[in-house]
Amino acid sequence: MRSKPNGTTRAGTGEALPLPLREGVSWWRSPWFWFGWPGLIGLLWGWLAFTNDTYEVSWVTKKGRSLGLGGGDGEFYFERRQLQGDAREEAKEGLNWAWRPDHYEDQGCLFMRKPYAIFWGDEGAGAWEGTAVAAWAALLAYLGVWGGLLAWRSRCLRKKMTGSEEP
Repeated sequence: MRSKPNGTTRAGTGEALPLPLREGVSWWRSPWFWFGWPGLIGLLWGWLAFTNDTYEVSWVTKKGRSLGLGGGDGEFYFERRQLQGDAREEAKEGLNWAWRPDHYEDQGCLFMRKPYAIFWGDEGAGAWEGTAVAAWAALLAYLGVWGGLLAWRSRCLRKKMTGSEEP
């Protein structure tokens, strides 16, 4: 007479499961869990540490095109520019780093922004366009993806170890 699997034996074989799987798959032992921490800490640091400052890393080509990633004032952004005039002459070709401390100090920081923004324009320095994501929205998206990966991995390991086809 066969008994139902009770979580301590492999389905249909009676073979004992390894200890961590008897009580469920240990999600905190997953590499997904440990490799997710640097991203979470980086997002929190980028949001909370740069509320009045702005920073940007950009790449400028010979033709005056610029691609930049940056953040500050509660958001992260990606920006593409076509530099013209004085802005093109002053820009160094290659990788550039810009840091503007206390850039928003007079205005006060918007801690909770709209989830995203798309912006574009044309001014004396050239045409530009970009996308900004509020830091809180980026953090929630990151936590959702990270939590989903942990749950998916745990479920896959549980199915593999128990031999069950149940969801």
